[in-house]
Amino acid sequence: MQRDQFAWILNTSNGAEENSGVWTRGTDGYPTFANEDSLAIRKVVFDDDGTTSNRYTNYKGLVTFPENPEPAEGYVFSGWYNSDDIKVKPTTVFTADQTVNAVYVDASDVFWTINFYNAAPADTVLESKSYQHGSIVAYGGVAPTLAPTAKYTYTFKGWNVEPTNAVEDFDYHAVYDSTIRSYTVTFNNADGSKIESATFEYGKMPSCSKTPTRVATAEWTYSHKGWKPALDYVTEAATYTAIYDSSKVKYKVTFMNGTTVIDEQMVPYGNPAVAPINVTREGYKFVGWNTSFATVTEALTVKALFEELIIRTVNVVDVDGDKIVNTTIEDGEKFTLPEAPKKEGYTFDAYYDGDKKLGVAGDEISVTADITITAKYIENPKSSSSQQEIATSSSSSRNDKSSSSSSRINSSSSAKTEAIVATVVPKFSVMVNGRSLQISAARIGAAYALFDMQGKVLLQGRVRTANFEIPVMRAGSYLLKIESTTQRVSVR
Repeated sequence: MQRDQFAWILNTSNGAEENSGVWTRGTDGYPTFANEDSLAIRKVVFDDDGTTSNRYTNYKGLVTFPENPEPAEGYVFSGWYNSDDIKVKPTTVFTADQTVNAVYVDASDVFWTINFYNAAPADTVLESKSYQHGSIVAYGGVAPTLAPTAKYTYTFKGWNVEPTNAVEDFDYHAVYDSTIRSYTVTFNNADGSKIESATFEYGKMPSCSKTPTRVATAEWTYSHKGWKPALDYVTEAATYTAIYDSSKVKYKVTFMNGTTVIDEQMVPYGNPAVAPINVTREGYKFVGWNTSFATVTEALTVKALFEELIIRTVNVVDVDGDKIVNTTIEDGEKFTLPEAPKKEGYTFDAYYDGDKKLGVAGDEISVTADITITAKYIENPKSSSSQQEIATSSSSSRNDKSSSSSSRINSSSSAKTEAIVATVVPKFSVMVNGRSLQISAARIGAAYALFDMQGKVLLQGRVRTANFEIPVMRAGSYLLKIESTTQRVSVR
């Protein structure tokens, strides 16, 4: 049988014996052996002045109480009491078979404790008062309040049970209506000025209804990027400041050739514009621009500047007037002197404009007028020595007499023969001092050249002072020519 009573019958042989405490009712409903977790089934008799109700415990030792009996007028049911006059309750654990009796008391002698508690914390007593049985319960303390949280404010609504007549000890608990809180959120611009303020409920994501803007400068433009700190769900009053991305202002630079636009550029502030190339105008020379665009800070119109184009003729000839180069060039431009043609028996000296030396091949000159340039040369020295030896022989013979300016030597003559050497005296003098030739008495402006003995030009130039030095690199014999005079020198 799946009833607590059946386990009790097994324990007492259906009431014929004292309860053995062996059997209980298992969780599956069938009798099983009792233990410390499953207590033996007991019988509890509720006796109300002879009216009884038999109840049986469950495996936890608890019993289901009958409804409280109706007391006689002027009395109050006090409760069920065991043989030791101890009041039992639905929470009492019964460990033996027993009878409990209903007890009544005079209503005028019964007082009940009525407690009023706040909602939080739950053990906060707002008022505790003793009421005579049957009297009306009424709260007489201060108005209940509940501290707000970040999310809610609270308004007292009443009690969890509407107070009525006192018929037992009773606890009332305050009940509140909650209202979600709102907070002020302020949005400021980057300069600290307020864009707007608005209220938002707790937990909502705030937003600014106006698009933040920042005034551009000559150098920068700004676009709204977000907020600092980043927007977050509302939990309190907050202030946010707008932040911006910045970018350089670009200015239009227009390049003009007369009335013609030759280029347009959008240039970031502070950067240079790039000048167009090959700016031309027929009959004129481009000389630059009317204004600087190296650092652009505003819109610019840049105009090309020109001057009248002047063409110069450059005619390069040799000493005989034969053409070497004939060309035209813009006034003021550079002209590179060409290679001079070779001329047999001569060494190229330099290019001249009249008597003015311009330079040698590869040098550049500025041309500011029509010009004829002449290549000049220096005659190479002869391969024989410039020292001229004049030998004159004279012999005396008793029978012969000189008949001409040339003297012949009689081989059969026993007379003594004499040789006379005559040297052409140069117009300048030269002395050897170590590895240096010291020249004196040379004509200023005269052309000079130093040759080795094979006729190769080692050094050439014009005499600038009457006395000067020419360094030589190594020992040996050299030929020094100044104007038409050549002198042989030896350096040791």
